[in-house]
This record gives sequence, C-alpha cells and structure tokens, in this order.
Amino acid sequence: MSVRDRLPRDLAIVIGVADTYVAVRGALRHGLGWDAHAYFLAWPGSLYDVPPGQIDAYNYSPAFAQLIWPLAHLPWPAFCALFVGAAAVGTGWLLRPLRLSVGLPLWFAFTPEILSGNIYWLLAVVAVLGLGRGWPWVLAALTKVLPTPGPLWFLIRGDWGRLTGFAAAFAAVTAVSIASAPDLWRQWFDFLTSHRGDTGAASLAFVPPLWLRLPVALVLLAWGARRDRPWVLAPVMLLATPVVGMGSFALLAALPRLRMQPAAEDHLLSPLVRGEVTRSPGDQG
Repeated sequence: MSVRDRLPRDLAIVIGVADTYVAVRGALRHGLGWDAHAYFLAWPGSLYDVPPGQIDAYNYSPAFAQLIWPLAHLPWPAFCALFVGAAAVGTGWLLRPLRLSVGLPLWFAFTPEILSGNIYWLLAVVAVLGLGRGWPWVLAALTKVLPTPGPLWFLIRGDWGRLTGFAAAFAAVTAVSIASAPDLWRQWFDFLTSHRGDTGAASLAFVPPLWLRLPVALVLLAWGARRDRPWVLAPVMLLATPVVGMGSFALLAALPRLRMQPAAEDHLLSPLVRGEVTRSPGDQG
C-alpha cells in the first residue's frame, strides 16, 4: 500500500484513538449520555434554569422539548440507550460511503458525540436529507439555531420551492408549539438574550470567537451554493456553531454523503447561479 493510500487510514486511526480516550474520560467523569441527560431532565424542572455550558443545561427551543416529551417518561437507562444508540447508528450511516479502513476509525473519532448523546450527528443527517427538501432544516433551526444554512443555501440558489417548504414547516411547528406553551417561548428568548455573551468561554480554547467564524461561514456558503458544492454545508455548520466542543465536529460526518450528492439540474437553479444574463430583445443579434 502506498503512502498516499495509507495516510487517510493512519490519520483516521490516530484521531480515532485520541478522541475515544477523550470520550471515555468524559463518560467516566459525567456519566454516559451526559448531554442527553439535559434533555431527560428538562421537563421535571424549569427548562432554562441552568446556564449554558454547564452540565444539564437545556439550550434548545421548547419545540424540541415538546417533541421528546414522550421519551422523557422512560427510565433514564432506556432514554440514554436510545440517544447514544441512535447517535452510534446515525454516525455509522453518515460514514458508510467511506472504505472500511477509514470509516471505522473515523467512527471512533466521533465517540465524544456518540457517548454524550448530543444531536450534532442528527444535524449532520439534516444537512444530507435537507438538500433535497426544505423541511428537515426545521430541526436545526429549533435546536442549535445558527447552524441552519439550508434556507440561505436555497435563497442564494433561487430554489424557491425548497425555501418555501422550509418556511411553511417552520411556521407550522412554531405556531403549534407557541400556542401550547407561550410562556416557555418567552423564557427561551429571555434565556438566549441573557446568555448571548457566554458562548465564547464555553468553546474549545483553540476555536476562534463566533464573530470571526460567522463571516467565514457566510462566504464559504455563498461560494458553495454558486459553485454547486454541497459538501460546504458541513464545515459551514461547524463554523456557525456558537459553542464548539469535541462533539460539534460530528457535523463533519456529513461530508462523505454530501460529496456523493449529484450536481444540481440546471432547471432547478436561478439564472444568477447558472451565470446567465437576461437580455432584452433589442440586444439580440
């Protein structure tokens, strides 16, 4: 095997071993499914009592808490097994296009996400499924909020059908949620505004602040949308994530499937994206 062929495998193994060590330490320190535990405890108390960046802090909209409300009635071991197991299977599905010698160690590289029971892997699935339809992006918009580039991707590309699909689904879900628990939505907005400056301190030390990352994310998204490069959605979502932890890098698990996406059909793109210039009849000839 040539060095060029071995390098991806060897790098994946090194990263996989290092991240598995970090994940196991996290599980020993905080317990298996430490992020999922915040979702489990959301309903018994007030949703937004714990500040962001702390164990058992619930940061998402009331709509997500309402969605998982039936699951919160399960015993904690069953709830934890469901979230951790889903993360393990979902991450495996995202990495399946890779050859086994690379995909398997990369799966271990995402164990901080899997063992924590967070939903970054689910947003990576949203990025893959959301290319062909608008509504999956609602999940990202009502949880992590900023890592929701899908609607802007559709806007830049003039894909009004999928943009309308997202808007309709978002409006419907939000309307039902607000109607059933208006006070929780007020609490969430208060929670977001009162803790808007807390994100930088909670991110990994080497990660630049959000105000530096967001412009880069927007430029990369605009370039990818106009050049028909769906794979940019994964790094854009990572760059736009307010609090970047080890588990956040699971967003990059979407890359193998995003790179498999076929080029968009010409008729789906606006004339601006296709590079066409509309000319009046007098300009012909």
